[in-house]
Amino acid sequence: MSKEELEKLLKNGLSTRLIALSCSLSQSRISQLLKEYNLKPNFKFNRVGGKRLYSVVTIESNKKRSETLKGKFFLRKKGDYKPAEIRRCGACGKEIKVKGNNRRKQHISYCSRRCMSFAFMGRKPANFKGGPQQVRCTECKKEIMRSITEALRYKRHFCSQKCAGLWKSKNLVGGMIYNWKGGYEPYYGPNWVRQRKLCRERDHNTCRKCSKTAQQLGKNLDVDHKIPFEAFNGNYEKANDLINLWSLCPSCHSQKTNWQTKQCKLTLEQWAHLIKRWYPS
Repeated sequence: MSKEELEKLLKNGLSTRLIALSCSLSQSRISQLLKEYNLKPNFKFNRVGGKRLYSVVTIESNKKRSETLKGKFFLRKKGDYKPAEIRRCGACGKEIKVKGNNRRKQHISYCSRRCMSFAFMGRKPANFKGGPQQVRCTECKKEIMRSITEALRYKRHFCSQKCAGLWKSKNLVGGMIYNWKGGYEPYYGPNWVRQRKLCRERDHNTCRKCSKTAQQLGKNLDVDHKIPFEAFNGNYEKANDLINLWSLCPSCHSQKTNWQTKQCKLTLEQWAHLIKRWYPS
């Protein structure tokens, strides 16, 4: 579109939007042509305030717009933010900070919904049951605050996870645990203590897998059955024979136990064949 054609359309009183529709162009393209040809667009009537404003935003139009809207609208500039106001709660009198749109509202502020419900209609809410209750920790007997629903629902209360763990370690044992399956019998026969001591003396209190000593670990080593004790069907004399015992450190012992639990129930011959992977000849 040439400059002469655009001037004719402007003289006819058409706005940028109507010019764009008549020429099958976009409104942004018409505004670009106006800037290139240094032409001023026609005024567009603004219903707010009954003043005329520019339809295309320029530096001059911004100045005229600010003059026409001066004192009528709240124009927020960058950095024109008020700090939070300090007020007092309308129910308990606690100091609170009010910021954002609430600072321009001339109503009473509250620190919580509970205070608002107390102040509403000058009465307590219908579902109010008495507020927080004072209870004692089951382990250390320390006084703590709990809601009335928690105080009525639970029989035991704890002030921390540490107290809860201590109480559970003392009381939740054996059949009191929901997933208890009967436990196991760690007794390996009447000669177990003597055979365990002899095994450690024979191995000089050294792990036969990684060669760690009791001095390095700071405690005695574990004594493990090469073939599991359950495979002997209660014959503790053969199970606790020194040939079937070996000294291991806790890490090697756990590795062997994890491998052992993955195996099915085997006979003595089958265990003797598999155990060679773990113990040298």
